[in-house]
Amino acid sequence: GVGSWVAESLARSGIGQITIADMDEVCISNTNRQLCALDATVGRFKADVVADRITQINPECKVTVVKSFVVGENVVSILSSLLDPRRHAPPLSFVVDAIDGVDDKCALLTACTVLGVPAVTSGGAGGLTDPTAVQCTDLAKARSDNLLFMVRKKMRQRYGFPQGTPTRSSKRVKPWGIRAVFSDEQIDTLPDAAPGDGASGEEVAALGGFRACDTSFGTSSAVTGTIGLTLAAEVTRAIAHGLARAPHIKIRPPEPGSEGLGYRR
Repeated sequence: GVGSWVAESLARSGIGQITIADMDEVCISNTNRQLCALDATVGRFKADVVADRITQINPECKVTVVKSFVVGENVVSILSSLLDPRRHAPPLSFVVDAIDGVDDKCALLTACTVLGVPAVTSGGAGGLTDPTAVQCTDLAKARSDNLLFMVRKKMRQRYGFPQGTPTRSSKRVKPWGIRAVFSDEQIDTLPDAAPGDGASGEEVAALGGFRACDTSFGTSSAVTGTIGLTLAAEVTRAIAHGLARAPHIKIRPPEPGSEGLGYRR
């Protein structure tokens, strides 16, 4: 639900060109957290609904819809096409990652690093109820968010993103140059989780890729909205003040012969 809040806020902030990549449809169970979920839009593609809303907000905004999930196999081709000045004017200037699944978040953020595209990313929102706990910092320093923890771990193991210091002090961790919006609110483990497994609803759903209408925990629109509006604020502030910067770290290149970034679902 975070992406719909981001897109609408960017449109209302005067961003003149927005690309939406998604292939999911509006479910009735999205109503609690997504701006695109209305009685009349159930069953329609979310990207189309959001694009229509943007056009009604600002008819001069150029909206491009990419009818596809962003995954490891296609992320490089999607971003490359948006960076090509012959096909998009102006070319892509910022990426907002509002993906729910671990592998696909890793693929998108790694592609942004490889291609030199500024990016911001969102943490999980499942089970959270306190919008005042939402924070923003570098992805390498984000805490208390299981989704971002798993993303960092996989990006370090697979692509050589830098490790933290032995003391695990967030002040001494080398920043990656990717801003992250997340909540440090603590949520309970799943009621039906096996004793001692420590699996949160956010972890279980993230590992499953979130490609279903219902997840293990409910989600509050107060939290998804706050995360989405904060992501949009990060983008508009960076663009307005000339602070948009690509991730500034060096990582291992994709494996030879691999498709996209070499991810396999």
